[in-house]
Amino acid sequence: MPTMAEIETIARTIENIRTGAPAVHGALTVIPVLAPAPVEPAWLTLGETGDDVRVTEVDEVGAVPRVKVVNLAGQPLLLLDGEELAGARQNRVLNTTVLVAARSELTVPVSCVEQGRWAYRGRHFEATDASLFASLRRKKAAWVTSSVRAGRGHMSDQSGTWHDLAAKAAEHGVTSRTGAMRDFYQRYEKPMARARQALAPLSGQVGALVFLSGRWTGLELLAGPSLFARAWPRLCAGYVADAIGREPVARPIESPDALLRALASWPVEAVAAVGLGTEYRITGGNVAGAALVADDQIAHLMAFPVGEAA
Repeated sequence: MPTMAEIETIARTIENIRTGAPAVHGALTVIPVLAPAPVEPAWLTLGETGDDVRVTEVDEVGAVPRVKVVNLAGQPLLLLDGEELAGARQNRVLNTTVLVAARSELTVPVSCVEQGRWAYRGRHFEATDASLFASLRRKKAAWVTSSVRAGRGHMSDQSGTWHDLAAKAAEHGVTSRTGAMRDFYQRYEKPMARARQALAPLSGQVGALVFLSGRWTGLELLAGPSLFARAWPRLCAGYVADAIGREPVARPIESPDALLRALASWPVEAVAAVGLGTEYRITGGNVAGAALVADDQIAHLMAFPVGEAA
């Protein structure tokens, strides 16, 4: 099984990235991942597409683990792992990162984050300012990798997702009539805004190593600074959600530079991407995650510690 270093596009990116000065907010420390000016891909993200992108149920009846994306724009659309879609019959999150071709239609795999509703609230899904809690994205990454390897596609553990959402709400005393993750984010809207401001991207930042109470909790890497700046507010929210109520720690316990060097040794398995490109699922090394490679670039690499490293 190959490692990250044996995938040419990923290896080239790893060789060029470096870390920047940390940003600290409460229990979170974010180490910027910087890169020399790359060729920025002309990809859209969901929050900026307007009427050019329509996300709906797959049909009138709907199907919990799938939604339909129609991209009418002349540019590819990047949908992020964990990104929240609100509306239609129930709110969902993306099970993996997907690059939807220009002027095309695609069915994408999702998980429900609103257990108590199965009734239309508008015909379309809308982009929100949040993503799935990072701790649950970590579990979902492992679930999806197992599902793909078993030939079931990019499916998650829906019962496990609902269980963890309910536990997070109970821990923070958040009540929701429909068990919606969105109600948690609305409850903490002001702390989220302060955190996003404190952890805003730097010039040239293409990624982030995130530490919670001093321990590494996630890595996000995108194809360019503009793309990262547009994606980070939503991804950041998932990390902030996990940090609420946690005690601050002065500095990371693990070395950020050592973590980036270790990236090269992580084993990966190539699988069919849902949309454009090739997906590489991380399959060991106490790490869960995936990298989507398209147009000879890393569209999105996500990684989370599991097992003893979590």
